[in-house]
Amino acid sequence: MNNRLLVIFVMGALGNAAAWAEDGGNFYMGTRFDYSSGNYGSDTTTTILSIPVAGMYLTGDWQFRLTVPYVRITGDGSAVPGMGGTVPGNGGGASGGGSKGSGNTTQSGLGDAVAAVTYNLYSGIENTLAMDITRKVKFATAGAGLGTGETDYAAQVDVYKKFDRFTATGSLGY
Repeated sequence: MNNRLLVIFVMGALGNAAAWAEDGGNFYMGTRFDYSSGNYGSDTTTTILSIPVAGMYLTGDWQFRLTVPYVRITGDGSAVPGMGGTVPGNGGGASGGGSKGSGNTTQSGLGDAVAAVTYNLYSGIENTLAMDITRKVKFATAGAGLGTGETDYAAQVDVYKKFDRFTATGSLGY
């Protein structure tokens, strides 16, 4: 994807979401910028740029989210975004649209999309415990070398309690 097209898409999506939210809708959209560089368990340095665009719809106690990241990776192909490490036997020569130099490749494109549904199981009065339960699905939508290549599922319970301007949280998931 052309980088200019990505910027136009993100800016347009954020503008439309802000306009809808201003009209009293329950749809929100946002993005952020993540950059990391390291060895990730291998002998070469890998840099990862991720710009996820996330949409969220709230209705009652339910929250529906979809996140689609744009990912750019420069490295030997052994590091996979979101895994926190390397993939054995995946070093060097990962295919994809990019440039090669000194054994490294640069790949870019859409990463794995993640859909999540959260239900607020208990939302007590202020200064009491609250609890959410979330179910996630990560779809293998990324190009070669930009994701895990697998569809993954997760379940998570979050418990949180407010103390004035501080919120303590705990999560348990698989």
